[in-house]
Amino acid sequence: MRFFSLLTVFLLFQGTLIADDREQYRPDSLLAVMDTAIATDDSATMLFIAHKLARSYDDAEVYDSAVIFYNRAIRLAEASGDKAKLASMQTSLGNILLVWGNYQRALNLYLSSLNICGEIEDSTGISRSLNNIGVIYSDWGEKGISLEYYRRSLEVDSLLGDIEGQSKTLNNIAILFDEMGDKERALRYYFRALELAALIENHYMIAVASSNIGGYYLEIEDLEKAADYYFKTMEEYKLDCSIIGQAETYILIGDLYKAKKEFSAALDYYTRGLEIVVPRKLNKPIMNAYESMHKVYIEQGNYREALTYFSQFHDLQDSIFSIETSTQLALLTNAYEIQQKDQEMELQQVRMNEQRAKIKRQRMILIALGFLILTIVIFALLLARQYRLRMKAWKQLLIQHKEILKNRQELLVAKEKAEESDRLKSTFLVNISHELRTPMNGIMGFTDLLQKGSTTPDQHQLYLSYIASSSRQLLKVLNDIIDISSIETKQLKLDIRSCNLHQIFNDLLQYFNKEKAESNKEKIELICKLSPEAGQHSCMGDAKRLSQVVFNLLNNALMFTKEGSIEFGYEIVDKKSIMFYVKDTGIGIERSNFDLIFERFRQVDDSTTRQHSGSGLGLSICKELVNLMNGRIYLESELGKGSTFYVEIPLVPVG
Repeated sequence: MRFFSLLTVFLLFQGTLIADDREQYRPDSLLAVMDTAIATDDSATMLFIAHKLARSYDDAEVYDSAVIFYNRAIRLAEASGDKAKLASMQTSLGNILLVWGNYQRALNLYLSSLNICGEIEDSTGISRSLNNIGVIYSDWGEKGISLEYYRRSLEVDSLLGDIEGQSKTLNNIAILFDEMGDKERALRYYFRALELAALIENHYMIAVASSNIGGYYLEIEDLEKAADYYFKTMEEYKLDCSIIGQAETYILIGDLYKAKKEFSAALDYYTRGLEIVVPRKLNKPIMNAYESMHKVYIEQGNYREALTYFSQFHDLQDSIFSIETSTQLALLTNAYEIQQKDQEMELQQVRMNEQRAKIKRQRMILIALGFLILTIVIFALLLARQYRLRMKAWKQLLIQHKEILKNRQELLVAKEKAEESDRLKSTFLVNISHELRTPMNGIMGFTDLLQKGSTTPDQHQLYLSYIASSSRQLLKVLNDIIDISSIETKQLKLDIRSCNLHQIFNDLLQYFNKEKAESNKEKIELICKLSPEAGQHSCMGDAKRLSQVVFNLLNNALMFTKEGSIEFGYEIVDKKSIMFYVKDTGIGIERSNFDLIFERFRQVDDSTTRQHSGSGLGLSICKELVNLMNGRIYLESELGKGSTFYVEIPLVPVG
């Protein structure tokens, strides 16, 4: 009994021409233009006119002519490659074929339209096709498959914010639950569909939902409520000027009078409905009317008429649900899992389209906001200019006074900078002398012990390792001084060539595992995190300077970490840049010192009694080298909880 409403919801997806179009594109004038286009072999005009003629006949419910011109327009669209029109016309033609009962061809058209809409990223077209395919499976009795298509269609409509589409799909889902026997659930969906239709004041959808609710109350024999909703349906169809909708409602009202045992009124309404649907070959409502009239004549004892309508009903039913259709249904059911995977991909594409649209809207908002801010700034500048002109005379009187204050302030700033520079240089010289003397003392002291020759073999090896460690420390200090001097004089150049990131990080891991042991910090866990395909990562860059940057960061991490772990590695970001990182569980850094630590000769604790050694050049050199690589260096840290340093540089592929 609900198939009328399902058909009505289904037909809504055809779309309509606006009133002005109907006036401008009358069939007689369009046919004249078509003849001219055929004579001049103008394929673009032929496609346009064929499409308009098909839509005109479709809206006028002259379906035979509509099918002829839809087929012609589809061939022209295929030849011209106009995929958007092709998908739209395939859906419209499928709608008419479905009403006529040609399920297989209608399904083929819907599937083709679905594929094309996926290619051209037409989210609305995808939703329309999913809904139509669900209608076919519902008519074939495959309720589970039908429900899956409806839910996919509803998900797309929800993503698009299409209230009308949601109302249509909710109606179809409700009809499905109704046919499956879940009446209460079906009623909830009917009312949800009605609420959405009322929200957008769509008379057609209000009529569809009302007729479905009326059918529900008719089934539970609440005839008064059924009558209220059926007559409300008729009013809404009249407001929408839907002749077919009114015809379907006549047949539904006939069912209502049949339930009331008012058989004469029932037959009258059935006849009024058939007068509209029979010329249009709308087989499904015709079949329903014949079946109901057969039952009415049995109730009246008129068995001859009952047999006539019973025969007409079964002839029509057999023509729609043929053996061939049943066989093709079985084949389509077997292919459902493949289709389901395709639909998943299409839904993912819809989500991506919606995300792109959302980003585009955000960009437009930002552009509008930027324009507004620019306008405000320009207006403010104009006001400021007017104010300056008016106050110019008064300001002239204060110029000399301000100049004096300015000169005094500049002198104070210059004095402070000179004092600060002098202090930093003094501190740097003290630090450097300390950093140079410390390894030199180690080298000289252990060398002196070795020269005395009184050491055991184990002590000999230990002293040699101390000398080697002190030598490396001394070499690092000297290299830092040379590097900062080269940077100061802008003589430092990068040696760009192919470098293997995996090899660089493995070398650093081996070195600092050894350094950790020599520094008596074996409790610290040193972790190098690389992706499984890290061995394949090669890029153009200065391997020595990249290694130097990560080396300095690891050296600082080892220096300022007493226990816990040090983790380092790299990631490829969007195939555009490389992000190196070094993370430790050391003493951490206050946020107020984030900028200070990258300045030359500066340390968080630059007193002579500080606990940690260092020249104060390492991070400054790192920053300058990263700048030369067109990158950036930054950190995240919390005092007492550790620090994470990040380095991002552009990824330049090899070759």
